[in-house]
Amino acid sequence: NGTLTLRMGAFGNGEMLMSLCFERVGRLLPLEGKIQFTLPAGLLEGRSLKLLGEDGAETDLPFTVEDGVASFTLDFTVEEEETDVVPETEQPVAYFALIHLVPVE
Repeated sequence: NGTLTLRMGAFGNGEMLMSLCFERVGRLLPLEGKIQFTLPAGLLEGRSLKLLGEDGAETDLPFTVEDGVASFTLDFTVEEEETDVVPETEQPVAYFALIHLVPVE
C-alpha cells in the first residue's frame, strides 16, 4: 500500500548513505516484518553495506548479486513479549532504514 523510496547521497568526503522507506501520499509508512529489497547491482559495486542502528552502531548487511540485481533482506519483526496484556496500539519498529555504503579496499 505504499511506494518504496530509495535515496542515496554522498558527503563531501565521499562517504555514501542510502535510506529506504515506504511512502504513501508523502507520509512515511511503518516498516514491519521481513522486507526484501532489490536494486541494480551497479549501485553497490565496490562497496559493502552496513546497517546503521539508532545508537549509531553499524552491523554488516549481507547482500547477494545475481543477473545484475542486488538483493538484501531487512528484518523489522517485533519480538513478542510474554505477557497476558495485549497493548491497545502496537508501535512500529521503524519508519526508515539507513545504510552506510562502505568502499571495499
